Amino acid sequence: MPQALWQETLNRLKGRLSSTEIGCWVQAIHPAAIRERRLYGEVPSGLHLEQIRARLAPEIAGVLEELLGPGAELILSVNKDRARRETPSAAGANRRPNSHSFESFVVGESNALAHATAREVADRPGAAYNPLFLFGGVGLGKTHLASAVAHALGRGCPRRVSLVSAEALANELIRAILGGGIDGLRGRLRQLDALIVDDIQFLAGKERMQEEFFHTFNSLQAAGKQIVLASDQAPRAIANLEERLQSRFESGLIAEIRPPETLLRLAILEHKAKVLRFELPLDVARWVAENVVSSVRELEGALHRLVAACGWSKRTLDLAFAKEILRPLLRPALACTIEQVQRMVAESFRVTLDDLVRRGRASRLSVPRQVAMYLARKRTPATLAEIAAGFGGRDHSTVMYAVKQVEARRLADVEFAMLVDGLAGKLASA
Repeated sequence: MPQALWQETLNRLKGRLSSTEIGCWVQAIHPAAIRERRLYGEVPSGLHLEQIRARLAPEIAGVLEELLGPGAELILSVNKDRARRETPSAAGANRRPNSHSFESFVVGESNALAHATAREVADRPGAAYNPLFLFGGVGLGKTHLASAVAHALGRGCPRRVSLVSAEALANELIRAILGGGIDGLRGRLRQLDALIVDDIQFLAGKERMQEEFFHTFNSLQAAGKQIVLASDQAPRAIANLEERLQSRFESGLIAEIRPPETLLRLAILEHKAKVLRFELPLDVARWVAENVVSSVRELEGALHRLVAACGWSKRTLDLAFAKEILRPLLRPALACTIEQVQRMVAESFRVTLDDLVRRGRASRLSVPRQVAMYLARKRTPATLAEIAAGFGGRDHSTVMYAVKQVEARRLADVEFAMLVDGLAGKLASA
């Protein structure tokens, strides 16, 4: 009964909460019992308890009232024994999820599309998105997802799956050419059920490699075999890539992985700390998530540094010690202003500064104004109220709406995402 109620609650919450909120926090709730319109549940950590109470409790309570009646509520408690039971031990290494599996990938707004499409490809290879092109900055999870697809495809039923970096593939091609084995290499590649190539941008400027890959790509795609490519750039942004290859790469689905948002960074820290069996205080987790912002890899590095420091110093981790240990890793804080954002956006969209600020509803101004509000929120220390005041004294809810609109469009429109990221990069270097 509690499980059925909770499943229906999750179904209704999907239209009301973001994928980050559901994937990182809500799905961690384990329903235990129902008594007098109260659903009792357990979460694996104090961090989960705090985030759910502070951000999500009203929405969850609203759904429970729909299902159980007025006054329904969710009562949560921390059960660390459950977290320990769900975390594989070193002794159970043969049962432990692959470190680059879907099970170990933490999902949020910034990577939800890439994760969902990768899972679809793993479930229906050759039929869903072919090719699937994953791109994003260093350390954001592209290799993790590519490896997860390979791991899933190779599990259960026999398939010929190859996961290789473009550099390794190029080296293999060179050896085949020099050793007279090029026909054998071509035959082996074109008999695969799935070819997954990481760092495909390595092909740039290598004409012979691009020629061979073009024909292999065509052969596999024509046979309905799955192709997954990962890159640090979108296809059209890769310099010296032949137009016919760019066209092939864009013929399937392109999914970007963006730097993780704060909620996702918190969830990643919680997940990684649990795997390491390391007690991470809530205030330390929040501080790390707010200050180590560039990539998942940097977050992991920061956590490992804390674990090592606590080990050799025999000290208990607190916020002061964490700041001392991680200070060398931190980058200078951004000092961008709202006006700087407005001027750069106005120049990019060829509108005036007054157009962005004044209280008008011209449709041609809605996108540049929303982009400016989004960048002001992401790249300046200004509060929602301060940003709203800087745009003609609007309400702070207008800024919140603009941020959500831009984030949603960035997931669906690669060119728009590249435009916004380009502006963000200019602001960072200005």
